Amino acid sequence: ILGLSSFIYEINTLNLKQKTIVHFVLMLVTIYPILLLSGWFKLNVFLDYLKVFGIFISFGVAFWIIFLLISKLTTK
Repeated sequence: ILGLSSFIYEINTLNLKQKTIVHFVLMLVTIYPILLLSGWFKLNVFLDYLKVFGIFISFGVAFWIIFLLISKLTTK
């Protein structure tokens, strides 16, 4: 899923905002449920689900920034 979703950023008809939204939605409907079902996290109350979502968002933002910087450095 992760490898295939990277091809979204190769679509030249979409701008970066559109690519990011499509990628985020794809990750939200695939990776987030996998995280919930993986057994890695205790999921006893609703707050636990929000914590996992926070981790999901944090890693997503961090990786997005890292790969954006790498992209900018390699395309100059």
